[in-house]
Amino acid sequence: MTSLEKFIAKYVDLSDAELEDVADKFLSKKIKKNDFLLRQGDTCKDLVFVQKGCLRLFYLKDDIEVSVWFAFPGSSAIEIYSFISGHPSNYFLQAIEDSEVLFLPKTELNNLYQHQPKMQVMMKNFWEDVILNLIPRFTALQTDSAEKRYMDLLSARQKLVASNVANADTPGYRTRDIDFQSEFVNAMGGAPRVSEVNDLPVKNDGNNVSLDREARLLAENALRFQVASQLMKSQIRAVRSAISEGK
Repeated sequence: MTSLEKFIAKYVDLSDAELEDVADKFLSKKIKKNDFLLRQGDTCKDLVFVQKGCLRLFYLKDDIEVSVWFAFPGSSAIEIYSFISGHPSNYFLQAIEDSEVLFLPKTELNNLYQHQPKMQVMMKNFWEDVILNLIPRFTALQTDSAEKRYMDLLSARQKLVASNVANADTPGYRTRDIDFQSEFVNAMGGAPRVSEVNDLPVKNDGNNVSLDREARLLAENALRFQVASQLMKSQIRAVRSAISEGK
């Protein structure tokens, strides 16, 4: 099962044939770092699924970019109000690193409703999931910036990866990680929930640490930390510039 099919299966039970039929309707696109999938004033017409990279949804306030959330691989990216209402969006959706996405045009989604009625159930559950996350997300936005929460999670994950590498030869040790996307989107505060990673090959001594996996995560974490740092620095520069111009 592909990552897209797993995502769809979270919200509705479909047969293998139905699942394949729905997934085949998604189109693929590669996006360069800093390119936009949506700009302020455009109408959101696509349900986007991130396969690789990272997308950022933000708006402008007094010419300063305010990040609302980040979309990671295995998750969706959508400006819900514009998509449902058909009204122009007040947001931007931007790739903050080279990314690959699958997207389903709204017109194709409406066609699926006709010959795949279960898609109405899927989207109902999907909208409910999005809406249930809105309150804690915006509550967190009143206290911590998206960038700060992002950096905090990067730090937490870096510590877990280091612990996994340190225990690569410990009998019975199981790889630990956090659900990065879920933790960031929920933004409930407090320490992130740590869980064991169970889909890795287990060695004879019961240890399932993959040094290749941990090395990849270290590299990804370092890149994302650098990107987040650059975003925060750009916001600081914008504030300083605004202060200077106001003198």
